[in-house]
Amino acid sequence: MRIALLLAALCIAQISMAQVKIVCKVTDALTGEGLKGAVVSSRAVSAITTADGSFTLQLVGGNHTLIAS
Repeated sequence: MRIALLLAALCIAQISMAQVKIVCKVTDALTGEGLKGAVVSSRAVSAITTADGSFTLQLVGGNHTLIAS
């Protein structure tokens, strides 16, 4: 019984720590063109957009707020 509970607890911990890859693009609201050099961040993770405004972030699963500046 104890082994089953420990195994269940380990599986839940592994699922909650799953990585999520976010691939997105920051664009100008008026022209729709990608914004180069924007900083996109969520908690302790950040990325800088490429020439076409795209970026990639690796996040731990859950709710996140992305901020672009």
